[in-house]
Formats: sequence, structure tokens, C-alpha cells
Amino acid sequence: MKKYSQEIFGRTSRPLRLFFLLFLSSTLFIGCGDSRDDFVVTGTGSGTPLVSVDVQPATATIQVGSTQQFTVEGTFSNGQTASANQFNGQITWQSSSEAVATIDENGEATGLTPGETTITATVVTPVVTLTDTATLTVTDPVNQDPTVTLDETPLNYDRGSGQTDLFPGATFTDDQDNLASGTLTITYNGDNTGVDLTAPNTPDIGTVTDDDVDDEITVALNQNATPANIQTFLRAVQFSADNTAMFSSNSVEVTVTDGEGGTGSDSRDVNIQGENAQNITVAPSGGDFTSIQAAVDSVANQNGGEGSIIEVMAGDYTSDGTSNDGVINISNDPDLAQLQLRGANFGVSAGINPGTRSDEAIVNAFEVDNEVIIDGFQVNGGPTSVNNTNDQGFGMLDESSGTIIRNNVIDYTGAGGNARGVLTITSADPTDLTISFNHFQGWTGAIFFQGTTGAVPVRTSGHMVEGNVAVMNTVGFSNDAVESTTYTDNVVMSNGAGEEAFGFLQAGTGVAFNNNDIADMVVNAYVANGVMNMTIDAENNWWGQASGPINDGSGDDQINRDGNDSDNVFDTDPFLTTDPFPNQP
Repeated sequence: MKKYSQEIFGRTSRPLRLFFLLFLSSTLFIGCGDSRDDFVVTGTGSGTPLVSVDVQPATATIQVGSTQQFTVEGTFSNGQTASANQFNGQITWQSSSEAVATIDENGEATGLTPGETTITATVVTPVVTLTDTATLTVTDPVNQDPTVTLDETPLNYDRGSGQTDLFPGATFTDDQDNLASGTLTITYNGDNTGVDLTAPNTPDIGTVTDDDVDDEITVALNQNATPANIQTFLRAVQFSADNTAMFSSNSVEVTVTDGEGGTGSDSRDVNIQGENAQNITVAPSGGDFTSIQAAVDSVANQNGGEGSIIEVMAGDYTSDGTSNDGVINISNDPDLAQLQLRGANFGVSAGINPGTRSDEAIVNAFEVDNEVIIDGFQVNGGPTSVNNTNDQGFGMLDESSGTIIRNNVIDYTGAGGNARGVLTITSADPTDLTISFNHFQGWTGAIFFQGTTGAVPVRTSGHMVEGNVAVMNTVGFSNDAVESTTYTDNVVMSNGAGEEAFGFLQAGTGVAFNNNDIADMVVNAYVANGVMNMTIDAENNWWGQASGPINDGSGDDQINRDGNDSDNVFDTDPFLTTDPFPNQP
């Protein structure tokens, strides 16, 4: 330009030179406008030239089938920048390998096959062309786990009522269109007596194996196994249970593994009920019943109510207007067999390793003459027919064998003497009681298993006492003429007035208590009135100190024997030298 100007101006007069200068200046200023709008390099003081463009991001990685948005930023000579939307269509995009990825006019790249490609952006202005590049890597897709979602509400099934849809609301998704080489499994968890799972004939998603022995359906998925077809298959699975099926609450689990090894699963609860078994609720208002006793009586009045479930919401049921007034009577009615009474804290431990409990369902006592499960209540104490003159939390009558009492707060709030948290009847004691993860406080005796003592004791057996915390009771656990009973993983602490952790009277053989925390406030683990061949395995307990139980005749012996038990075995060695439950109380 400089050379060109000299040649022209050298052959012209001054007026002509002035004319050309004016013409060129006018042309440059008229054509330039705003440099950030037109990107025209003027080289004059009134414009700012665009000097570079930058593709962002400079590097990116996507999976096959995914997209990546690229953008361009321009930089002027004065350091100011302009975004891509100010370029007014002056950008063109290119992928060096369109087999790896393509890119459209807006800068969006799509991954096609694994590999690497260079993405180039070109900005063209009337006076300058600028480019920049970025690197895009495309990888194989990462397999996502399939998602199985089954119906959330339990299937309440009356046994003998024929086939019903098991998963009518099932959904299934996966990132693979074809799930060939994967596996679909449907499994019934629980006692499957009389239960049948039936696979549908269509659609054909693979080879179906229907195991009627274990009630498990397995499908080896083939090329027809799309997510939509699997969902259709699940919604057509049938469930039935004949009149031999057990009354129970179990679950059916669905697991799908896709061809790339991803796995998803879900389950649905199934409550198998009798012909008229009930799944009912009790609440201060808004439930099927407002009284626990009324709900129990309703089940008892059914034909085939065995296995019913009564869910009791939080509330105070100690004054419920019935004749028992907060003492719940579960009679020896066959329709009440295997009844489940679920309190507001059903499944939440109140013993060792306690859970976080919400508001309680509060009763005075349970009088039990059937095989039932009572779980998650607060029990304050009241008279039952086991002992009408003294309060109990649970009065266990003849036919209560097999009952499970767990996760209850059994704290005495009354003032009566000889109150027991759990009391069994004499001479015809129930057997095989399970008392687990409860909290006992304030009782004369937390648990009192009483047989008939004497020259020929009437002994019962088979109880399991596990995971309980018994604090501030006169006696922790008493065992009179009961054998083959196990106490394990309990914490026992008396009220500090010289009372007992364990009391044994003519217990017979097979009694064991192991891995218990017998806190140092307890004075006696008491053995009295020994009879021939009484054996108590008291090994591996914590006695409140690393040196083991105190047994030195000082009057505060933890092993207190009455002199009549020379033929008996009370074995405490070895003992624990550290507390197995240091966080209980």
C-alpha cells in the first residue's frame, strides 16, 4: 500500500493528492462501522481490529451417541472479547473425521464411533479470516444399570382366591435397546408352600425357566428383550397361593442383568391372608379402629383370620373405653394365631443398638394366650389374668408358646409391688418364647419365667432372651424351674440396692447366659435352692470389672450360692475383660 500510494501521488498535483486522500479516508470510515459488529480491520484510530478467535472447550470427551456444544470467543487488539452470538453467522465448523463425530452449523458435535477428531472453527470477516481448533475424543458408551420399579403398595392376597397380577404397575428402563445375553429373575422370598408364580407366554423375550419347587422364574434374554418388552412381561406375571399356603408377609424380588453386566432390582411385599384375614389399622382417629382391643376382636370374629396384621399408629391407648382399659387380651382363638401387632415403632430396637424411635403407641399390658408377634410398643404395666393383683407388661398364658416380643419399651410407670415386665404362668408354662431388643425399667423383675418348684419341679424350656437392656429393676431375669433357655447379648443393671442380675431356682440343665453386660451396680447373679444336675453356662460375660465376678465371701458376692448346690455347675470362666456394650448405659 505504501508503494502504491507513492507511485500515484508522485505524478499528480497537490489538488489531486488532496482529492485522493479525502476519497480514501471517506471510504475507510464509511466501510468500517463498529469493529465488534463487522469485524473489519480498519487500521485507523476509530476502529479496533479482531486479532484472534478461540474455540471452547479446547478438549472434550463424549460417549458414542452423546453431543458436545462448542463455542467461539473473539479477541480484539485492545483486549476486549466478543461472544459467538456477535459473529452474525460468520463462523463455519468442520470435523476432521466425520466417521468419529459430525458437527453442525451451530457448533454441536455428535459422537458416532470411538476415536479422535479435530474440530475447526473458521471466522470470516470482510478483511480477515481467523481459525482455531479443538480436540474431541469419542469413547464407547458406559453401560448404565437398568432400572426396575415395581408397585410400592403390598399385595394383600387372600389364599385360595386364584391368580392375580403380581406387578401391574411395573416399569423397566435401560440404556440398551437390546438386552440379549442378559438375565431376568423373579424370586419369591419366604415359605413358598402352596405359592405359585406364573410366567406369561408372550412376549417372547427369551428362554423361560419356571421353577415351581423354589418358585423362581428365570429368563435368558434374547434379541427380542427390549426394555418395552420386558416391562410388558413383568406386568403379565401372575401370583397365586392355595389353601395350604402359610399366612405370612414375604416379598417377591425382580432382578435384571443386561448384556453389558449392569444390574437393577426391586421387590414387592406380599401379605398372604386367610379367607377373611385382615390387614387393618388402629389410630386415635382415621384408622379402621380407634381401639386395639376392638381390632383384635374383629380378627377373632372372622372365619380364617389367622395371620392377620394389625398396625397401630402412635397414640395413647391406655384408656380405650373397653372393659380391660388398656390391657390388650389376645385369646386362644384359632383366628388370632400368628397375629402380628405392629406398634408405631415396629422394627426399631429399644434394647442394645437402639434405633431412633418416633412417638409411641402406648398400652398398659398384653395378656397373651396365643402364638403372636408384638413389636414396637410402649408398655406401662397393668393387671392380667396371670396375676390380677400385680401389674405386668406381658402376661403369658398356657397357649402363648412361640410368641415373639421385640422392640418394645417395657417401662413400669405404676407403684405396685411384685410387678414384672414379662411373667409366665406356673405349672403349664409356655415354651419357646423369644424376647429380644426390648428396654425394661422399674420392675420388681424385668422377666420372670416361672415353672413349678418343689421336690419334682415342673420344668419348661426353649426360651431365647436376646439383645435386651434391663436397667433399674430389682431383678433382671429370673428363671424358676425353666431349662434349656438362652440369655445372650443383654445389658443388665439393677437399681443399686443389692439386687440380682439373674436369679436361678431349680433351673435344671441347659441354661446358658453368655456375652452379657452385667453392670457393676449389680451385686448378685444369684443361685438358690440348687437341685441335682443343675448346670448353668455363665461363660464369656462382663461382670463390671476386668477381674471377673466378685466371689470372695465379703457380702457383695456377684455369685451367691446357698450351700445346697454342691452337685451343680455355675461356670463363669472364662469371663470377658472388656465391656461388649460400652455405650449401653
